[in-house]
Order: sequence, then C-alpha cells, then structure tokens
Amino acid sequence: MNVDGAAKGAVGDEAIATDETAQRRAQDALVAIARGTSGATGVALFRAIATLLAESTGAEHAFVGELLPGGQRVRTLAFCAEGVLAPDLEYDLADTPCAHVVGRSVCVHPAGVQSLFPQDHLLAEMGIESYVGIPVRASSGEPLGILVAMSKRPLPSGGPLGRLAEVGAEVMAARAGAELESLRAGRELARINHSLERAVVERTRELEAFASSISHDLRAPLRHISGFVELLQARTAAKLDEKEQHYLSVIAGAAARMDRMIDALLELSRTGRASLRRTEVPLEELVRRTREELEQANPGRAIEWVIGPLPTLSVDRPLFGQVVANLLDNAVKYRRGRAPARIEVRAEEDAAEQRLIVRDNGAGFDPRFAAKLFGVFERLHREDEFEGTGVGLANVRRIVERHGGTVRGEGEVDRGATFVVALPRVPADRR
Repeated sequence: MNVDGAAKGAVGDEAIATDETAQRRAQDALVAIARGTSGATGVALFRAIATLLAESTGAEHAFVGELLPGGQRVRTLAFCAEGVLAPDLEYDLADTPCAHVVGRSVCVHPAGVQSLFPQDHLLAEMGIESYVGIPVRASSGEPLGILVAMSKRPLPSGGPLGRLAEVGAEVMAARAGAELESLRAGRELARINHSLERAVVERTRELEAFASSISHDLRAPLRHISGFVELLQARTAAKLDEKEQHYLSVIAGAAARMDRMIDALLELSRTGRASLRRTEVPLEELVRRTREELEQANPGRAIEWVIGPLPTLSVDRPLFGQVVANLLDNAVKYRRGRAPARIEVRAEEDAAEQRLIVRDNGAGFDPRFAAKLFGVFERLHREDEFEGTGVGLANVRRIVERHGGTVRGEGEVDRGATFVVALPRVPADRR
C-alpha cells in the first residue's frame, strides 16, 4: 500500500470538499440576499444588503456606501457592525482600500490589509484583517458607491468572503446601483420641486405687490377722473350741449369700467393665492344654489334648466363654487334677447376623472377664437352686446388647474356654447 499516495489523495479529497462547501455557502448566501432584498427599497434595501452581507460572509462589519459629489468622500447608507445596524459615517477615500474599488473593480485583501494601508486609521481602530470591496455603478457606468465587507480574521483561500465577492458582486452591486440611481433621481426631483416652490412663492410676492400697486396707485387717479367728471356734469349741465354731455358720460363710463377691471384683477390675484382646502362637495348643491341666485337676479326671464345627476367632488368649496357660478352666469348672460333659453348641466365619470358639462343655446362664439376664451381681458363679443370684464373664464381656468384639472370650450356663432371641466379623481389619502 502506498501510504504517501493515500495521504495525498485524502488531502486532495479534503480540498475538493472544502471548495464545494465554500461554493455551497456562497450560493446559499446569494439566495439569502435575493430573498432578503426582493421586496425592499430605499434605506430598507441598503440595510438589508449590509445585514445579509455581514451574516452570509461571517464578516463583523459590512456597509453600503454612496460616493459623494466630487468623488473624494463616501457616506454610508447602511452600516452593520457586530450584528447590529450602526450610525452612518462619512470618510475620505484617500489612503484607504476603498479608493482602489470605487469606479474600478472588485478588490480582495485576504489578510494584512492594515499593513497595506497604514494611514487608514479606521482599519486599525476596528482591528480589520481582511477586506472585500465591490464597486457600485449606474446603468451608464458612472461610479455611484461601494459595498464593503470587513473581518477581524484572515480570509481563507476560497472562503465564503472571497467566493461571495467573485460570485455575488454583480448581483448585489446591480441591485444597489439601481436603487442608488432611483434615490438620486428622487433627490433631484425634490430639489427641482423645492426650486419651483421657491419660484412660485417669489412670483406670488410679485403678484401681491402688483395687486397692491393696482389697488392703491391706479385707483387714486381713477377717483380723481370720476370726481372731476361729476363736478363738471353738475356745474355745466345747463351750459353743455348734448354732444358735450355725451363726452363726459363716456369718460365717466370708461373710468367706472376701469374700476371694475381692477376689481376683477384683484379677484384673480386672490384666487391664485388662496390656499386649497379639499372637502367632499355635492356638485348638485353648488348648482342648485347658483341657479337660485341667478333666477333671483333675473326675474321674469324664462329659462329652461335641464340638470342631470351630479356627483360629489373632492374640491375646495368656495373656489369651485366660483367655477360653477361663472359658467352658469355666462350661460344665462349669453342667452339674453333669445327665447326660449335652455341651459343643460350634467356630469360624466370614468375611472380616471369626473367631468362637469355646461351647455347653452345662446350666442355661442366663433370656434376659430376658442383659444382666447380663457385669457385675461379677452372678449369674443362687444361690450355693448354683453357686459363683463373679460376675467371670469380666466378665473375658471386658474381654479380648475389648481385642482389638477382642465377646462375647454366649444361653440358656434348663434348655436350656443359648451364648457367641459375635467377633474382627476383624488385618492382618499390626498383629500
């Protein structure tokens, strides 16, 4: 019997068994990581990766780190130390093994990592002997961060830490990279939103200053014009001929109209600044109250109202009440001189949105100019035909858009008009 041969065979069998065990442990580790991170996102995912990385490799320390702007520092997003999650930290990459990993390739130091990086005091403080670093990249290849497992013991050749680095690096780094990309996209979106909010606040301040200027600076000369016209009319009534009196009446009327336009602008400004407080509002109630007010303001006018079933909307009651009032008031106003008047109010709904539809058989408008309907001071009819400031529909659009909806108008000359307000359904948790 060849004793030396038998001994060598036994050693070979043991090495094979050890290697197979290491492979099996590595595969088990990957399965555990896949299961432990499958439903996690954000910070929860990073913590799951760090914890499972430590558990599956037997390393005392493991973390997921993000490369900070400038590429010289790393901040941990999840740090597992001695089996528990530890506070996150930031550190410089210079003179650390991580500097050889970020944006490069997997780096394994089975032993003696402190002697290789003597200026990395953190390794000495933690008593680290072996190190594995795995780079994390974006889908574009841009360096995003790093996965690290560190142990106080040397890393056996073919051991679970090294095997995991070889077998699992791509899987874990891709998962962490995708989540880091999503995290950064979320941060950028939040930054843009914050910038937009600041711009809105600044614009609101400008509008408030403008409204204040209109209210005070422009009203003073208007009061002077109106006042002196009244004085002239009172003192010269017997001296002026009919044409001269007409001139004064035109001046007084223009000043009064300007005053009404200022009021309308101020109302439009207030609408844009008012806070939005959504409640469940029965649309039928808003329509009924507006109809009653219009009938009281227009006694003797024959109007046929056709009102269909109307839903409950998640809207700001006072603001959306202005929408209903403007649309119905226009329907009544543009029916003047035409009989019989017919105003139809109905609703449509689907899974995505709720629509309010107001149709009349009045004066209508030229569809070529439909785009001007919702502009400030835009009028499609002469003032001597139908009174108004040209701000009502602009106010409607502003209120509807603040609710996340849209409004459109359709019509033909002398064949009536139809207005459609579409509001998206609001989830219960956002009402």
